[in-house]
Amino acid sequence: MYYEPKDLKVKLEFNKVLELLRKECVGELGMEAAMEIEPQLELEKIYRLLREVDEFKATFKEKIYIPVSPYFDLDEDLKMLAIDGYVLGEDSLQRIAKNLWAFKKIHVFFKGERCERYPFLYELVKEIPFDDTLIQDIEKVIDEDGKIKPDASPNLLIIRRSIGNKIKELEKVFRVVINKYKTKGWLADNVESFRNGRRVLSVPSENKRKIRGIIHDESTTGKTAYIEPEEVIEINNDIFDLETEERKEIYRILKSLSETLRPYTNLFKVYQHLLTKFDVIQAKAKLARLMEANLPIVLPSPSFKII
Repeated sequence: MYYEPKDLKVKLEFNKVLELLRKECVGELGMEAAMEIEPQLELEKIYRLLREVDEFKATFKEKIYIPVSPYFDLDEDLKMLAIDGYVLGEDSLQRIAKNLWAFKKIHVFFKGERCERYPFLYELVKEIPFDDTLIQDIEKVIDEDGKIKPDASPNLLIIRRSIGNKIKELEKVFRVVINKYKTKGWLADNVESFRNGRRVLSVPSENKRKIRGIIHDESTTGKTAYIEPEEVIEINNDIFDLETEERKEIYRILKSLSETLRPYTNLFKVYQHLLTKFDVIQAKAKLARLMEANLPIVLPSPSFKII
């Protein structure tokens, strides 16, 4: 849209109004959309936009709040999901799940008489399908912290239990080994450490030939050697193999879930667009309430009256 003068929006302080609006938004996408709002010229569109805000503002008065929850910008996630064979990571799946929950709350709000009570807002979502199973599919795999659940698959549960058992066995054997060599005075003051993902003994260099095992590293001064004692090598190898199996199983789970979600990529974009739209509408409604603003009368042509 072309303005004359070019700084008309600044002169009208329209930019200041948009900044106030931006502060009322929940998500980054809503904030960006708020700052990009332009004055409208089409009467029908102006009327529809005003009615959307008026309906949302009415929910405040009636204390029937339309839930607008925090949501995420999924553009990059969905761009990658659209690539055949691409496997989304846990963070991406968690963001998608949060957007699905955010949209679900809005979707289920419009039931029964609410569809008639708020027709302009309902118009935005009435043709948009929503499938609860998508959330369930993600939540079977990802927990609230965005981590893979231990029981994301029966095989993963078995592997993780096996790892736990091996770690307990390692702890038991390592304690015996430490006590054995500590009694002989062959260990450094800090008796143990980790090197290359392995639990090792801290051994003064003059004693390193006395302990059978694998030397993984030495201190920068050369005074301390870090040795994996032979008593735990096989246990550590078992843990390493199980952790490799775990990574493969997690990849398989994420790949399967990504393939399940891939056909809905475009629908997720629609949800994101509507979450952004509802965010801006609720921000307008909040600002209207703060300003004690009401729905104006919009006429098709200029008019002038003296009261």
